[in-house]
Amino acid sequence: MKRKRILQISTGILRYDGLSEVLLSLIDHAPKDKCEISVLLGKGAIPEFYGVLKKRNISYYEGPDRELDVRNYVSYLYRLLKKEKFDIVHIHGNSATMAVDLFVAKICGVKTRIAHSHNTVTRHPVIHEILKPLLGTVVTQPAACGKDAGEFLFCKDFVVIPNCIDISRFAYDSEIRRQWRQKLKCSDKFLIGHVGRFTYQKNHKLLIDIFHEVQKHIPNAVLLLIGDGELVDDVKKQIGEYGIADKVILYGTSDHVSELMQAMDLFLLPSNYEGLSVTALEAQATGLPCIMTNTISEETRKSGECCFVDIDAPLEEWSEIIEKYSKSAIDREKGSVEVRDAGHDVDELGQVICRVWNLSGKE
Repeated sequence: MKRKRILQISTGILRYDGLSEVLLSLIDHAPKDKCEISVLLGKGAIPEFYGVLKKRNISYYEGPDRELDVRNYVSYLYRLLKKEKFDIVHIHGNSATMAVDLFVAKICGVKTRIAHSHNTVTRHPVIHEILKPLLGTVVTQPAACGKDAGEFLFCKDFVVIPNCIDISRFAYDSEIRRQWRQKLKCSDKFLIGHVGRFTYQKNHKLLIDIFHEVQKHIPNAVLLLIGDGELVDDVKKQIGEYGIADKVILYGTSDHVSELMQAMDLFLLPSNYEGLSVTALEAQATGLPCIMTNTISEETRKSGECCFVDIDAPLEEWSEIIEKYSKSAIDREKGSVEVRDAGHDVDELGQVICRVWNLSGKE
């Protein structure tokens, strides 16, 4: 059987975030004998990710910026699709602006056009509403990472492609925990962790406010922040104003998130909005208690140690919940079992891909 040619389009910068992880996960777990995957970088990539694509021998295309230079991007996409004759275009994004790409794919004769919704909020609400009707006419397979993200973009009739992780990498390991707590010099500390870009979505301002309050009740608490982004200087300033710089580890981006999560005692995710969070899945797989805002999809709850707090709740309420967990014994080994049982292990992803991309050979 001839391999299908698939173009995955990233509407954002390819970097250490949930959307990029899903895109790469589809690449890694698609049957190589049935499909050939390429990637179009709609807004480029951070330097490390060019290397990630090359290491996987994935061909990629990079034209004009999809958001800042729409006319030339559309022209570039039209020429690319006419030349390469892809069987499937699978675009990843958070809004109905994906209709533009799929409209071009339709007029270029691409038969299978997949829009993959990753969130429940968009930065372009007006354009989103204007383009929603068009999206319905050009998409042949609506898809989403979860029920909430699907209903946000399509209302109904979509397939869920669950965010999946390699649970074997995140399953709790006490020896890895010991080693990394030594490296972080926090063996005797209560380590609160967070993984995410320094952006408005991840709400680091509230995160630091909460930690400052926690410090009053748990003096040996330390905050580990993994990630980077445009608001990092604002976060550093806030940390300085609170006088807690010696209690916060700004780790930067890392290829060792699974090991760093082993070292944590609690995971804090106070996002302003979030679909089904990949990092929260990872944290739960390591058995970490996860404290999150109620603006995050309830679908994110996969373990018995998840707690959702109103985003406008007093800081004291957050602190009280965290303090209770600091005094509780948690069975971390059951986390990986719970996340696997919820259907989020990558071992299941290959079958989902075959169904969505119709790689059975039947049209």
